[in-house]
Amino acid sequence: TTYECSLHGLVPDHMYPALMDRLVSLCGGEDMRQPLTQHILGLVPTVQTPPGPMRNDDVVLRLQSEVGPDCDPQNLHIRKWFLCQQGHPDPHMSTVAT
Repeated sequence: TTYECSLHGLVPDHMYPALMDRLVSLCGGEDMRQPLTQHILGLVPTVQTPPGPMRNDDVVLRLQSEVGPDCDPQNLHIRKWFLCQQGHPDPHMSTVAT
């Protein structure tokens, strides 16, 4: 059986190594861990519209990076990242994102 989990939260820089150690332990240790192939950071709006017809205007932004066999998973600064939008497309054709 394979499980896919999503973890959301704020992690201070000094706690990141401890978090990675715990995640490795949950995944069966270094020798049993599945290789990391993709790293996604989800950015959810801190102020969301109330439930109702306008709720569809909220979007989730994701930063996504492919992780190869020679990549250090903890070195986030030198990777190539892609910005992805999850949600409904913008209905305004004149809107331009840069």
